[in-house]
Amino acid sequence: MDIYRFDNQVGKQISAYGSVNLIMSKIAQTAGNFHVGCMHLSNDGLVGGHVATIEQLFLVMSGNVEVRSATDEPWTKLCQGEAVFWRQGDWHETRTTLGAMALVIECEGLDPNGMVLKSELSDQ
Repeated sequence: MDIYRFDNQVGKQISAYGSVNLIMSKIAQTAGNFHVGCMHLSNDGLVGGHVATIEQLFLVMSGNVEVRSATDEPWTKLCQGEAVFWRQGDWHETRTTLGAMALVIECEGLDPNGMVLKSELSDQ
């Protein structure tokens, strides 16, 4: 048995795209385009707006976040146990006031339909 850590103490501070108070801990990756990581957002944390380079499922594990897919769109609140899916090429941004932790799964061809129950918040 091997024990691994993915808490914020072993993660890397991320400032890309104007992100603030964001630490990313790698969990798994393959030689191909498959990555799993844990985002630790502290108070007033922001994942700055950027375009998804690959399909991405963002699962809120603790806390609350707000997300949007365009600078002129209103923010949508997500709570623990909810997720958002961005397709390759989708612009997106995430913020939190009181902090949050999220599991991020990135994979070419990822399709959460059938794996995750779609919420009434979804527009699709």
